[in-house]
Amino acid sequence: MASLWIKICGVTREEDAREVVRLGADAIGLNFVQSSPRFVSRERAAAIMSSVPDAAASVEWVGVFAGMSLPEVVSMARELKLDRVQLHGDEDPSFVAALLAEGLAAYRALRIQSEADLAGALEDAGDRLLVDAKVDGVLGGTGHSFDPALVTDLARKRPLVVAGGLRPDNVARVVRFVRPFGVDTASGVESSPGQKDLRLVRAFIEQARAGSIGEGSGSEIGS
Repeated sequence: MASLWIKICGVTREEDAREVVRLGADAIGLNFVQSSPRFVSRERAAAIMSSVPDAAASVEWVGVFAGMSLPEVVSMARELKLDRVQLHGDEDPSFVAALLAEGLAAYRALRIQSEADLAGALEDAGDRLLVDAKVDGVLGGTGHSFDPALVTDLARKRPLVVAGGLRPDNVARVVRFVRPFGVDTASGVESSPGQKDLRLVRAFIEQARAGSIGEGSGSEIGS
């Protein structure tokens, strides 16, 4: 299994961004969805990004968007020099394709509850796909999870990022079971929405890495 990609999403403070990078995350998610408690403005995002030392430039900055027009997303992604765009609303695969045509790296989030929600998952043009728990009326960051067995087959067919209810106490066993390309958490490492608990961030990253080599805490799924 290649090195696991770990994204800490919904960072809202400069000091959290610096520590998340120091603790070994591969990516930081900046949430531009105004209805989210983790929303950051364009200006706040720029301040957070500029606070991370150049020596940590290997971290990927991922902008999370939902319900915005293509020109708006392209404009923000280019102005902020985002490494990737994550579409977390009801955008369809054609939106991803349009972003790729603009020269932007992009992928889509699928909110799932059953196998029916995975229809067409292999058709997405992005270089990866994120799966999150479906909760009516909420786009993400809920702390709810889904049955990992739904995506084990999909994870063998394309790079898959698992989100939805991941915490330090369960991420290792999910990684061992699904063997995804990456994992993504927001609420699972917070003391309150948007406020990262760095002890939880450290534990999450350690357990995710352990899971990727067949170790880590937690009983096996289905045992």
